[in-house]
Amino acid sequence: MNLDKLKNTIIAYKAMAESNDGIKVLEDLAYECFEDDDTYCDTNPQGSAYNAGKRYVMLHIRRQIATDINDIEKLKEMERKKSNGRDNYD
Repeated sequence: MNLDKLKNTIIAYKAMAESNDGIKVLEDLAYECFEDDDTYCDTNPQGSAYNAGKRYVMLHIRRQIATDINDIEKLKEMERKKSNGRDNYD
């Protein structure tokens, strides 16, 4: 994913998370996707893997929301410098 697309995606996640409906959806997903719960299923190993997959998706959403847009801008600047032959990222 290019950095402009990543930045736009993160902005969209943040906008969703800040809306009233988005907050409600995130609360529901947090419950349904075991965000704060154990995903272990003692009777079914496949169930544990399934639950862990659901939790992974929820954690991905939270990581996207928590990403600082300025970090993306820094990566873009580093890419620009590298493409100009300047590999010094200081």
